[in-house]
Amino acid sequence: QGLWEHYQGVVRSEPARGRLVFWWNRNRTRIRHIEMCLNDALSIGASGGGSRTTTVEAAVRDNAYIKIRPIQGRGVIAGYVDPLASDAPWALA
Repeated sequence: QGLWEHYQGVVRSEPARGRLVFWWNRNRTRIRHIEMCLNDALSIGASGGGSRTTTVEAAVRDNAYIKIRPIQGRGVIAGYVDPLASDAPWALA
């Protein structure tokens, strides 16, 4: 949730390479997942396991891997953030 709030100044309406995609939870009260866009259709991110996945064995057991997946069709997207945008408040001049 903190990342979403931190990046409010650079929210974009479309996916693009290097942007972060944020998904809402079912009630749209908090961010449930974040991944990085590889292009306008695919993202890459960690999946499975959650906070209990602390070892390689637990990752295998819980099918927790880095995965490339379609962006659309996986829930309600809160928005896309460009963390390296030139108009970001923290951007280098």
